[in-house]
Amino acid sequence: MLESLSVQNFAIIDYMTVSFKSGLTVLTGETGAGKSIIIDAVMVLLGARASAEMIRAGSDKAYVEGVFDLAGHPDVRQAVRELGLAPEEDEEDYIFSREIAAGGKNLCRINGRTLTLAQYRGIAGHLIDIHGQKDHQLLMNPDKHVDMLDQYGGAGLLDLRARTEARGRALKDVEKALAELDAREKDKAARLDLLSFQIEEIRQAKPRKGEDLALQSEIQRLANAEKLLSGCRAAYERLYSGGASASSVSSAYDQISRALAQFHELVKYENQIADWIDKLEPALYIVEEAAGALSQYLETTEVSPARLEEAEKRLYVLRQLCKKYGPSIEDVLAFEQDAGRSLSALQNSEKRRDDLGLEREQTRAAYEALSAELTEARKKTAQVLEAQVHGELTDLLMDKAVFRVAVEAGAAEFHIAPNPGEPMLPLVKIASGGELSRVTLALKTALAQTDGCDTLVFDEIDAGIGGKSAQKVSEKLQAISRRQQVLCVTHSPILAAKAKQHLFLEKTWDGSRTRTGITELDREGRIGELSRMLSGDMDSEELRKHARLMLDG
Repeated sequence: MLESLSVQNFAIIDYMTVSFKSGLTVLTGETGAGKSIIIDAVMVLLGARASAEMIRAGSDKAYVEGVFDLAGHPDVRQAVRELGLAPEEDEEDYIFSREIAAGGKNLCRINGRTLTLAQYRGIAGHLIDIHGQKDHQLLMNPDKHVDMLDQYGGAGLLDLRARTEARGRALKDVEKALAELDAREKDKAARLDLLSFQIEEIRQAKPRKGEDLALQSEIQRLANAEKLLSGCRAAYERLYSGGASASSVSSAYDQISRALAQFHELVKYENQIADWIDKLEPALYIVEEAAGALSQYLETTEVSPARLEEAEKRLYVLRQLCKKYGPSIEDVLAFEQDAGRSLSALQNSEKRRDDLGLEREQTRAAYEALSAELTEARKKTAQVLEAQVHGELTDLLMDKAVFRVAVEAGAAEFHIAPNPGEPMLPLVKIASGGELSRVTLALKTALAQTDGCDTLVFDEIDAGIGGKSAQKVSEKLQAISRRQQVLCVTHSPILAAKAKQHLFLEKTWDGSRTRTGITELDREGRIGELSRMLSGDMDSEELRKHARLMLDG
């Protein structure tokens, strides 16, 4: 429900804020007072196109803000929460706003957070349903008629529609798979040859994970084998054997052994030496172990130019594979697996095509059966809706009108023949404003039980009608307002008298600028406004008496 609307520097409105009540609210005032501007502002608030021309002359931006109670919109509240825009826990109101700048930049906000226009419109567009003589957002959009019909049909029809659409999507998926298979079939032979060559090239090379890294390490070792052997031999001699060329130099192992022997002789004189022995003995074992490892390395390592050449050739082969299918050996092996699967799929494409063809026929049969069932269910629902709308039209003094729902596979459209002898025409082609107003109202009344909007706005829905028709329209709007908030711009005193809240718009001139103001009328104010609506500028006690009777009636 729309709780309040604030408008600033919009058209001829410099600043205006108004609170709305539940039930039926009417907006009245003389022609040009700004009633249509209020409707324009609400449409902008819902995400309609906004332009710099809407900004009040002399201002650089316009602003429209609406405060909503979304208690009846759990889906909208959920969408707001998913975007992280829910109000604070101690607040319940949701604030929607649009800012229009003269430079063309527009800002859309929910609870102070900026959104794209598409995001904003996707949420705000569900809050209010606006109906005017020429701009019926939903009823005047034939593409929406099937949605209204399905909503009217209830959960059973909606479930059938969902199952039909799901089967339709499955059919499209199968047809897409078949089309892709057919496209690949055109170059199947070339693709088979290429995949076979790629797989064979990789299999012939027999690459192994990590082999390239191991080869790089081996090549580095082989290329420096002489230096490695010379250095390791010298290290071994210093660790474990003084070597034949240096008889005067003892190895590290000999030196540590002699030091330990001396410590063992001296320990009987100094207890502290026992700690030194404990620390030095492990070093002797470490030197011995290292010397053993060096000895084994020297025995097994050799200078091999042949192996170096072999390793370099193998690494070249692997790097060529990586250039084609890599960048790593792991990627090459993964490519081989993928290519194998693709090759298998191509080799078995005929069977795959047969399987898909069978699946397509089965899916199509199921979809067509569901579609036929859905169309039949829609036709039955249409008959119920037609009868209810006819009853509403009868109440609105259009008992001779014929309303039909044209149902076809996957679509529905509302048609009407307003008068006997006239052909059935799509609802969007009704020329008479008065007839269109009453047909719209009849449909809104019939669809009210499934209408997702808490707030309905009618812009001069009673235009072109008077007398008994105006009385019936007023009663219908009053009935709808018991379930939904109804805001109605009107020139009809009959409708204005039925309202729970009466807002009066007035245009004033302060000597330099034209301004529009809005006032909520009390009882005496309503009596005066009803008198004006009944007779124009003339005022009399007789008119006021009649106005009082209308309010009390």
